[in-house]
Amino acid sequence: MNIRINGLPNEQYVRAPRVTQFRRNGFFVFQEPSTHLNPRMPIIQQLQEGDLAAENDQQTILSGLWSEPPDSRNHSATRDLQRQELLHAVLHTYPSPFRPSGGEKQRILLAMALKKLHLVPPELETLYVLDEPTGSLDDARRDVFLNMLFAEFQRRPFTILFITHDYSIISQMYRHFEHLIPETVFHELKRTSGRFVKMIAFAPDRYLKWIAELKPVKSSVRKAKPVLRIDSDYRVFGRRLSLFRAGDSNQPASLELFPGQMAYLKAPSGLGKTTLVKSVMGFIKPDRLRAELCGFPVSEKTPANFWAKQIWGRRAGLVFQHADEALNPKSTVFQTFVGLPLKKRLTRDMLLSALQEIFEAKLSPSFLDQKVAHLSGGQKQRLNIMRTLIIDLELVILDEPFNGLDLSAVKKVLSIINRKRRNGTAFLVIAHNEEIFSRLIPEQSTYLLEAVEE
Repeated sequence: MNIRINGLPNEQYVRAPRVTQFRRNGFFVFQEPSTHLNPRMPIIQQLQEGDLAAENDQQTILSGLWSEPPDSRNHSATRDLQRQELLHAVLHTYPSPFRPSGGEKQRILLAMALKKLHLVPPELETLYVLDEPTGSLDDARRDVFLNMLFAEFQRRPFTILFITHDYSIISQMYRHFEHLIPETVFHELKRTSGRFVKMIAFAPDRYLKWIAELKPVKSSVRKAKPVLRIDSDYRVFGRRLSLFRAGDSNQPASLELFPGQMAYLKAPSGLGKTTLVKSVMGFIKPDRLRAELCGFPVSEKTPANFWAKQIWGRRAGLVFQHADEALNPKSTVFQTFVGLPLKKRLTRDMLLSALQEIFEAKLSPSFLDQKVAHLSGGQKQRLNIMRTLIIDLELVILDEPFNGLDLSAVKKVLSIINRKRRNGTAFLVIAHNEEIFSRLIPEQSTYLLEAVEE
């Protein structure tokens, strides 16, 4: 490939003295932590690889990223001890698709970046590229990380390149770090035509105004039978978890979702929200589960072939947290949708029209022939979402649906969700976009997942 950067061939550019210094002294936090972590090495060893072994403030950094805010209802001496035990278990885990959780992996990668910062002398130039660093973090842990990062910035200024679709960072900066706004430049990339993109200024007010005007969705009339019901008591991987309604955290409550309704499931990062819905959808075997899914009872004793026969793509669908979990990188865009149980035979024109609903730039027919592996993270996430929303289902579970999506795409997805809700589809949302979903979904339809002490 003929790649030129600042007028230089790529091979020459990466060997330039300043670029070499940035690579030596900087750090790149990958969008998907699993692409950075070695599955054949315990995490504790990866935290001490290379020059990271020379940094001796590791425990302070990790304890900070695993801490709870003092005003949290989960803050207690017992819970602090449990968190330290959980952190110890995470550090001695070999990374795999399911363990540690997405939020835990992300915090490990952020800990590596903060460790590296402590090692670089203040007089040296350094660049930190943070690609979706808070996508799997709840609001509390996002704020903990931002506080730690900006404290380092005030101690010794360095260059930070945030690549993020977590627009709540903008709100946080205006609320708590307003002194950094004059030093911050906001840009966005826009596709012009074909494969060409251009960088343009992004006005933070666009997001701040939109979020301020966001109104709760109107619930449809309840029907007698819920499309999803999950008993409040749930056990998996030897842990006991309970569900509570938001606003009433003293009394466990079963999660109930009726046709046309939308519910929001919240929990601290790493607690097990994704594990719960994967248990309900048959991807993980729980220790104990009592649920009703589209009229069928579901438990830890449900036969493994039940979901393929009765649920997947027929009555309910799950939009996975990470698009790479759901998509085959060797398939083309069109092949990704072949075989889905659609009411009409899938044609290229039909698929192109459906995808255009969620893409801003005009799609050409050749887009359907592109390999998934060659798409951007945002393009993959759009396919991940549409692969489920294109089917007429009773229930759709959305796990971090806005990962990798810009503001325009977020609005388009919400429009499609509202249309399908009016036609009776129920939606359960798991997301760390609390700023968006806490405004969209009323408190009576919001549930909290919490660990139970035994």
